[in-house]
Amino acid sequence: MSDVAQRPSSAPEGAMERRERALREFLTAVSEDFGVDPPSVALVDGSKIASQCGLRACGCYRSREKKIVLNYDCLAELDVLDVLKVVLHEFYHHVQFLRRGREAFSDLDKPYRERPHEVRAEAFGKTFSRFYEDLWFRILGWRS
Repeated sequence: MSDVAQRPSSAPEGAMERRERALREFLTAVSEDFGVDPPSVALVDGSKIASQCGLRACGCYRSREKKIVLNYDCLAELDVLDVLKVVLHEFYHHVQFLRRGREAFSDLDKPYRERPHEVRAEAFGKTFSRFYEDLWFRILGWRS
């Protein structure tokens, strides 16, 4: 189970804010590598994710707000490296939007797994998770 998120009943006071700060720091560093402004980030309760991202989403990118929204209930069930892949997947949507605008998401009529922008984001998350693993662990306080 991941330490990025704990259920509200078990999260110490201020824990979510600290995790959001760490995620912002991580995304700022990754954004610098890609020459883009960092997205904002929000961790939300699983009961609120549907209105932000969809019923069963672990995360999403909200292009109008340039914001990554992450479902901490979902992330709490994932291995720490799988959480990193989710974060990088959503970051890649940010890059897609900044570079191509709404055109980057013009394939929404296709099934999710067949959408080129999703296939590329999935590949990005898997590929770059190996590259950013040390930074992820250092910033978020996990093993190095």
